[in-house]
Order: sequence, then C-alpha cells, then structure tokens
Amino acid sequence: MGEQDGRVIGEIGVAMAVERLLRAGFYVAVPIVDDGYDLLAFDSRRCWRIQVKASASSSRWARTRIRIARGQNRDIRYSPKHVDAFIAVNTTKHIVMCVPVYATKGRRWLNWSEADKWQDMGVLRRIKQQRC
Repeated sequence: MGEQDGRVIGEIGVAMAVERLLRAGFYVAVPIVDDGYDLLAFDSRRCWRIQVKASASSSRWARTRIRIARGQNRDIRYSPKHVDAFIAVNTTKHIVMCVPVYATKGRRWLNWSEADKWQDMGVLRRIKQQRC
C-alpha cells in the first residue's frame, strides 16, 4: 500500500467515525491544527478527544488487529494526556469500535475480535472528561 493510499484510508476512517458519532447524538469538530487527536466529540456538558485509527489492508494481521501505537518506530503509546478514546475503523468490513484510552494501557494493538464490546458510541459518555 502506498503512502497516498494510507492517507485516503485514514480520511475514509475519519468520515466513518464522524458519521457514527453524529448518529449517536454527538456534535463533532475537526481540529484545524494537529494537536495529537483527529476529532473532538462533544455534547452539552463534555468534550472528548478522539484518535481515529483506520485499516483496509487484507493482510492477516490487519484483519485481526489494528495498531494504536504511534511514533516513528510505533512504540509510543497514547495516554489520557493525549486522547480520551480511540475510534478504530475497518473500512472494508465497515466495523467501527470506540475504545477508551484507559482500556488500552500498555497495548500497541486493538483486536477486531473485541469490536462487539466497544461498538456502542455511548461508551464516550461513560468516560469522565472536563467541560468544553
């Protein structure tokens, strides 16, 4: 997969995440400046920083998991200082899951087998966050 293809997949993933958040009743904003997260989701009381991870690869690993670590060597893990939740998107299977960052502590990957546990976008409302 080329670099351009990866960017397109990422943009499709963000669009799918926005659509799912809007259907769940959230307002959504796309930051103009890269501040370490892809989207802001909010309601009348709270604001959440969302990092979107997207995959469309047909490789064996991409079908079973998606990388959530970042950095040049992909060894830096996100923490609640960076984001509040991940929205992982499989653009070929149309699977979307919302995983709180605290549930990924120490992990580099999310497994698609856990998608049933995290498909409800209401999981955001259970994450405590400061007012916008």
